[in-house]
Amino acid sequence: MILFVRRAKGWTSMDIRERKKKKKKKKKKKKKKKKKKKKKKKKKKKKKKKKKKKKKKKKKKKKKKKKDFNTISHPPNPIPYPIKIRVFGITGWTGGWMTARD
Repeated sequence: MILFVRRAKGWTSMDIRERKKKKKKKKKKKKKKKKKKKKKKKKKKKKKKKKKKKKKKKKKKKKKKKKDFNTISHPPNPIPYPIKIRVFGITGWTGGWMTARD
């Protein structure tokens, strides 16, 4: 539809497309939806792996050699002087001396 409209310039034509007037629908108020609370998932507790204790190796004790008092330990270098050993009897020292042989 063409309309003639008076403007500052003068009469001008305006083209108006006809449209059926739609009835304005009343907007319905939207109800706010209640948010559902999410259920928290229970976390599964991880089982702690037991650490295996390392067994300590027992150190073997070195057996002390029993000293033989009857035998004389030979020194690496022979001593220049003779070693005297007391002679013992059943009752004790007889008063005699022995020289140790190298």
